[in-house]
Amino acid sequence: TDISLLEITLDPFEQARQIAEATARRQLNPTADVVIQERDTATNFTRYYVGQIYYYPEARINDIADTLMVRDYSIVFSRNNITSKQNIPYIHFRPLREHTYLQQGTLYNEEVYFKTINAISQLGSWNQVDVQTRERTDTLFNRSMADTGTLAKVDSVKMLDFHFFLTPAQKYSISTDFEVSRNSGTILNGNLLGIANNITLRNRNVWKEAIQASTIARNGVELSLRNNNPLQTFQSSLSHTFSIPRIIAPWKINRVKRLDAYKTLVNFSAAYTERKDFFRLRSVVGSYGYEWKKNNNAWSYRPLNIELFTLDTLPGLVAAFEKNPFLRTAFNTGYVISQILTFNKTFPGKKSHVSNFVRLSGEEAGAIMGRFRGLNDKIYQFVKAEGEYRQLRAYRKSAIAYRLFGGIGYNYSDDPIIGQSLPFFKQFVAGGPNSMRAWPLRQLGLGSSLLSDTSATFKDRYGDIQLEANFEYRFNIATISSIKIGSAIFTDIGNIWNLKNSVANENSKLTWDRFARDIAIGVGTGLRLDFNYFLIRLDFAYKVKDPARIKNNGWVELSDFEWRNKEFEIQTGDGSLLKRNNYALQLGIGLPF
Repeated sequence: TDISLLEITLDPFEQARQIAEATARRQLNPTADVVIQERDTATNFTRYYVGQIYYYPEARINDIADTLMVRDYSIVFSRNNITSKQNIPYIHFRPLREHTYLQQGTLYNEEVYFKTINAISQLGSWNQVDVQTRERTDTLFNRSMADTGTLAKVDSVKMLDFHFFLTPAQKYSISTDFEVSRNSGTILNGNLLGIANNITLRNRNVWKEAIQASTIARNGVELSLRNNNPLQTFQSSLSHTFSIPRIIAPWKINRVKRLDAYKTLVNFSAAYTERKDFFRLRSVVGSYGYEWKKNNNAWSYRPLNIELFTLDTLPGLVAAFEKNPFLRTAFNTGYVISQILTFNKTFPGKKSHVSNFVRLSGEEAGAIMGRFRGLNDKIYQFVKAEGEYRQLRAYRKSAIAYRLFGGIGYNYSDDPIIGQSLPFFKQFVAGGPNSMRAWPLRQLGLGSSLLSDTSATFKDRYGDIQLEANFEYRFNIATISSIKIGSAIFTDIGNIWNLKNSVANENSKLTWDRFARDIAIGVGTGLRLDFNYFLIRLDFAYKVKDPARIKNNGWVELSDFEWRNKEFEIQTGDGSLLKRNNYALQLGIGLPF
């Protein structure tokens, strides 16, 4: 910078002359004035060290902090530098102490400070966490300065005392959710309309240990809009979950406080499902496991997962067994004693408008219990793995989203009854509002097999392998009042297969020589109504490539375009004609992925 240019002048000619002279000097002899000064860190920075930590777990939102600090309390817990003050025994001392990351005598660290606030907030027992600090002078002794940044026998250091004011949340709450989904082959003659209602009761402070408990009652029905008896499926379930904010294990786990969050989960559930004329399924499930999070990495591990099922086979399913013998192996019920590991990661892309999500999951069942004689014909022995990747590229008025999914399960039992495939409640299905949208739910696959497509009775399909890719271009149309109206253009690609060969169901096994023939492709568009709190989605999709379409290797012919596949018009027992459409209209709640 030429200092002469900093001189103030109101004469424009004088200013032009100075600029011209400065330019000439810079070109002739470029120079710069550099001033180097040493900063006195001793006077510009003050080191603060963590002092006492006080919790006020029953603070009200309109309480004055200074008043709470000097008030007398009847219940005071204290250990090391942490103190809890209460008049009503709202919370025990242990959850507060275990989720405090600030340590007395350590150099103040902002990351640790916010980690403590987040940990207390995530306990769920408080609506609000406020913090105030008080500065004082104190003495520290016998502290190592090498690694921790603390002092060794130094007098008169600055200490910060932290006062946490916790506003309790409502202990009990009840909520209800109403869901509607429709899977149809035609608009007028739809297949199934699903209606479900969930009622959730929450307790945010069980046994005064900041344990979260939730009880969920779910009732749902599937209705046929073209049947004399509209009720096709009835489902009822009750589940209860305890979320305990610590790791409960038979051995001590070190370094648990290096995690951002951790908890133990205990779950019990029971369910009853009746599919009219086909089956009645009863289940009891219990699991014990852990969840923890570090940065963007979230883990879930259930070392013990027990699922007990009983199945009543009704005449409709028996008749389906006669026409499709492979279904008999899929609908054999046994017990599942497994362990499940899941990993989730959410991370941004190289650009700020890009977000990514990865999910990996694995389950192993029967490795120990299935080896006992007398139990191996009742306990499933299988391994199952899933992987999913999603990316969203959000722009101002549009977004590009895609999803890749792959899953495989292998039943390694040699039992002739339950050793053919995964149990049907563990198998993969395709179709519906969140999968291959050109096909109704459970109506795609297996591979390019025609067995289910030519059946007039039970048409559901279950597979041991699933591969799927979904792509969407989402864009806004208009905003009416507070309702955002959007649309999307999408394509779904994938299918499900069997892992083992079945003589009774040819072309259902995944083989590379038939992979291109087996792939299904659907394209479509939709309308989305975004009410901020929830989104209603109506998608229309067409089968561009249908593995069950015999002609043209499954591809649609533009010169011979048709809305209905006339290859599979089957006469049913009541004289009606069962038609297979080349399109589907899907009604769903929320985005598909």
